[in-house]
Amino acid sequence: MQNLFNSVLICDRYIWDTYIDFRSEFPEFDIDNWRIWKIAIKLAPKPAHSFMFYITAEESYRRDQQKGDLTLDPLEVKKAKVDKYMKQMDSGKWEVIIDGMRDRESISKQVKETVFPV
Repeated sequence: MQNLFNSVLICDRYIWDTYIDFRSEFPEFDIDNWRIWKIAIKLAPKPAHSFMFYITAEESYRRDQQKGDLTLDPLEVKKAKVDKYMKQMDSGKWEVIIDGMRDRESISKQVKETVFPV
């Protein structure tokens, strides 16, 4: 995505990650009907390329444990978030879905081929 200074930005989170976090943390609120959310969607910068690196809830939980994450969500919460991500992936919120369980080299190759097509 380009910013005001015509520089390339690489972001590890996007508006749809915020949406899923909010829906998971505050299910009692109907964010979909909020005017401010609709404005945020319209004003959010549109990336040239968007990637979803998919991993299972179990792998996410294992990685959080491994790095000693102090805000470790229970596995059931992670599974519910994965379901929300799947719905967003099915509705085309990301340009490219990548199996995050693959080796780093093949993931890197897929990203490079998308960003820098031959």
